[in-house]
Amino acid sequence: MLFGADGAQGNPSNLYRLDPATGAVLQNVGPIGFPITGLAEDPSTGTLYGSTARGPSTSTEHNGLLIRIDEQTGAGRLIGDLRPDPDDETAADITFTPDGALFGWLEPNSDDLAAINKATGLASIVATPVLAPKEQASHPTRRGLCSSQRAMPVRSGRSIAPPARPPRWRP
Repeated sequence: MLFGADGAQGNPSNLYRLDPATGAVLQNVGPIGFPITGLAEDPSTGTLYGSTARGPSTSTEHNGLLIRIDEQTGAGRLIGDLRPDPDDETAADITFTPDGALFGWLEPNSDDLAAINKATGLASIVATPVLAPKEQASHPTRRGLCSSQRAMPVRSGRSIAPPARPPRWRP
């Protein structure tokens, strides 16, 4: 099943079931109760998680949170604050490795990669980009997160090795 969430500028999101072939909305599952910017399903458990990033400058109530989302009702349940520094970065997006390790992309200033504890929401930086965000804008062929390390260490002792062949980027 493919899920999506709406909501922008810090407005609470709704959870949607989407057609994997077309992206069309099949069902509005229900309100999540948080402004979701990152959405990912744990492949090891099937649990759906969401992250919130910065909302409008006047609202900080839902900044930088990790939540668990009920796939049947859409309701979000707070797990914890995932910001390494409460006054700075938040996880704009999240993703899982095939074995269920959770990672987040920190924004708006650093573009760091963080390992995230699924039980507490605690994020720990594991890699930083080689190019600063301003430098990335002047290098249009360099997209995504670049690490100065050949493999990115993870707190559990495992590492994420780079692919044998670099992925093809499409403009």
